[in-house]
Amino acid sequence: MRKPASVSTRNTSPEVAGSGINTAVIPLGAVEAKGPHLPVGADMLLADVFGVAYAGAAGSVYLLPALPYGCSESLRAFRGTVYLDAETMWHVLADLVASLRQGGFARFTVLNLCSTNWVVKPTVRELNLRLGLGRVVWAEPKQFAYDLYHSTREGLDDNHAGAVDTALMMHLRPDCVGDLPPDHVPQVGREFVDYVGLAPVAPTGVWGTPSQATPALGEELFSHMLASTRAYVEAAYATWDAEDAP
Repeated sequence: MRKPASVSTRNTSPEVAGSGINTAVIPLGAVEAKGPHLPVGADMLLADVFGVAYAGAAGSVYLLPALPYGCSESLRAFRGTVYLDAETMWHVLADLVASLRQGGFARFTVLNLCSTNWVVKPTVRELNLRLGLGRVVWAEPKQFAYDLYHSTREGLDDNHAGAVDTALMMHLRPDCVGDLPPDHVPQVGREFVDYVGLAPVAPTGVWGTPSQATPALGEELFSHMLASTRAYVEAAYATWDAEDAP
């Protein structure tokens, strides 16, 4: 049986209500430095495009606009970065879920497209286990892309504004990609970003190998992100459905 078409904030309130849809999708992006070749809004643009693609593929969801700001404090040394602190993000996400629940939604799919939004995971845990605001699934679509990239390229540490970020933008918004900077892989662990921020260990904002990026790689990564995210989210909700079965 074909799922009903998705709705979004472009629809009227009666149209949203009449759709019978009870699952809301909340994409999360960020405005943060992405090296000298990508816009600071790269993750925001990705979250917006990915949200639309996910809603179209999954069907029967209410798609919200991508939240543009994330917890990008570790990139504050780079001009143009805008961020929320972790507590603010916690409250923003909780308020979004609470207001949607008040409007009759029961399931909430949070698509986090920026790794600096680390607080999303514990927030979702609290929403499910302590506050009981519904059934909230958290997915990291870009992590699926990183996993695929690293699985076939042993020894390449790509973390920020490298091959993955650059390839995705080459595929989705080639007009937003500038001249590629030199590859740069710091000789320290990623935990050092939590200690000192990104700038001291990656002065250009690049942690990875943008030289490896191509539009074809971006298309492959985006398709993998979409398929993997759909499978993960469906499996998560199916687990709850099995618990509800008599």
